[in-house]
Amino acid sequence: MYGKLPSPIAVLTFNQNLQTGELTFISYSNVDTRNAHGLWITCGASLSPWGTHLSSEEYEPNGLITNNGNNSDPQFAAYSKYLYGSETAANAYNYGHLPEIIVNKDGTGRCIKHYCMGRLSHELIQVMPDKRTCLMGNDATNAGIFMFVAHRPADLSSGALYVAKVTQKSAAGDKLGDFGVNWIKLGSATSAEIEAMVKNNIKLSDFMDVKTSDPSDPTYSKIMYNGTANWIKMLSNSAFAHKAAAFLETQRYA
Repeated sequence: MYGKLPSPIAVLTFNQNLQTGELTFISYSNVDTRNAHGLWITCGASLSPWGTHLSSEEYEPNGLITNNGNNSDPQFAAYSKYLYGSETAANAYNYGHLPEIIVNKDGTGRCIKHYCMGRLSHELIQVMPDKRTCLMGNDATNAGIFMFVAHRPADLSSGALYVAKVTQKSAAGDKLGDFGVNWIKLGSATSAEIEAMVKNNIKLSDFMDVKTSDPSDPTYSKIMYNGTANWIKMLSNSAFAHKAAAFLETQRYA
C-alpha cells in the first residue's frame, strides 16, 4: 500500500517520571490534514528552532499527471481513490511540498503545507540559527540542492527559493572533490499565491512544454528528470509563468 494511502501524522503525549525516566502513555491524537489536502509519502523530518515538526512529502508526483489525467500514474491514482473516492480527484500539484506540524498544548496538532518552498522530494530540512535560511534535503534522482530563505524569522509562509550551481575545481578523478557553489535565485513567493494557482487548476501545459522523446528542436532543453530524459521549454516569458515553474515544477525549472 506504499504511496497508495495518505500518510498519517499523530501527536503522542506521555508523562515522564523524572526520577527513573519511565514514560507513561497519556494520549494519541491524529493530526487533521484536510486543509493540506492530505499528505503523500511523508519521510524524514526535523525539528525547527521554534519547536515545530518539519515533515516532508517525498517523491513529488510528476506534473505530467495534471495534463494526462491521474490514471497515468497507477500509484497516485490509487492514492486519489483511497483519499477522495475517485482516481482523478487528487491534484498532483498539491503534493511534494513541506508540511509543518504545530503541536498544541492540549496534545493535538495542526498541519500547514508550505507551497512556497519548492515542489521536490523533501526530506530532512535543516533550518539555520537565523530562523530564516533553510537547506533542504532532496531524496530524488537527478535532483537539485535547494535553499529557501524566509522573509521573516520562524515563518515559512513566504520567502525566496534558490538552487545550487556547483563547479568542480579539482582535477578530474580527484576523490576529494573541490567544488565552488553559487546560489541561483529561482523566485520569491508566498505559500498562499502558489496554492491559489493550484486551486485555479493550473496545468503544466499552461507554462511549460515537456516532451519525453527528442523533438529535434533546439528551442527545447534536454534534462534528466527522475532517471528519464525530458526535453523542456517555457511557453511564456511572463513573470507568472516563471513563478509557476519555479514553485510547481521546481526540479525541471532548476
